[in-house]
Amino acid sequence: MPQMEANGYYWNNSAGQRQDLFAILKGYGITAISLRTWVNPSDDPANGHCSIEETAQMAVRCKNAGLQVLLGFHFGDTWNSVGLQNPPAAWAGMSYSQMLGAMYDYVHHSCNVIKYYGVTPAWVKIGNETNSGICRPAGSISRPAQMTGLLKAAYEMSKHVFPATPVMVHAAQPQNLASVQNFLNAYRDNGGQWDITGLSSYAQGGNVPAVLANMRTIQSGYGNRSCRSSTAGR
Repeated sequence: MPQMEANGYYWNNSAGQRQDLFAILKGYGITAISLRTWVNPSDDPANGHCSIEETAQMAVRCKNAGLQVLLGFHFGDTWNSVGLQNPPAAWAGMSYSQMLGAMYDYVHHSCNVIKYYGVTPAWVKIGNETNSGICRPAGSISRPAQMTGLLKAAYEMSKHVFPATPVMVHAAQPQNLASVQNFLNAYRDNGGQWDITGLSSYAQGGNVPAVLANMRTIQSGYGNRSCRSSTAGR
């Protein structure tokens, strides 16, 4: 949305009148908005924007429209996803201990920026589709203690600023149960903390029963944490 607005896009409601997009979405029954944030993004119209300042301004617009906010950290300068977990360029040459300090500072600062703007997120998501870890190679799932240390630092700083806000870990492809379990087991077994297990699936419609069955398995296997899934076609 910020990328599109920066390029002159705007939205009309069903009556053909120009209106803020969040107001239009609320009119259709949307109650919450997921906002991603990147560390040092470019201004590229497709792969940029989403600095914490821009994300905070978007969060204010959500709040003013009466919508809840999910604040989602990607821990990169652009998209990170199930097959790609690159650290921010400024962190790439760091040792693990240096990166751990950067993580504490970054999440603490980012949450305080959101708080400064008067918004309390309904949820904080630490990482995006982190089946293979974060900030690889330092935080790769093949280095589970380091992966957990980085994610746990994000969890702790989120709770420090927003104690009552649930913190979500997020994995992709619940249709691939082993991949999700490998991540959750590695994080849990190394002392990781989280409140909600978030899942994103891009499976076809015929896969929905199997995806839901795997979600139930994940939910029952990791305590009382909730599972959420967003599904879409590609």
